Amino acid sequence: MTASVVSHEGGRDASLEIVDVEGSVTENIDTTIPAGRMMMQMVGSFAEFERAMIRERTSAGVAAARAEGRVGGQRPTLTEAQRRGAVRADGGAA
Repeated sequence: MTASVVSHEGGRDASLEIVDVEGSVTENIDTTIPAGRMMMQMVGSFAEFERAMIRERTSAGVAAARAEGRVGGQRPTLTEAQRRGAVRADGGAA
């Protein structure tokens, strides 16, 4: 299921279209009425909550990896000896 926000001319009014897997529109939320605005706020709150949960799980995973001695990031492409050789070939500049 996907959701998309469609803005109407004028800027303030928008509607949310919820689309299922087959692509048919299952529901429109009219944001010009109080119930529609409340629904949009609820959808936004759930999205914010889910983002916070993802951030929390990611932080916990990174902390667990560090506790096991793993370090994130890209592995160095040059060995220490290759780096020293590159510095000497460049005239000593770092």
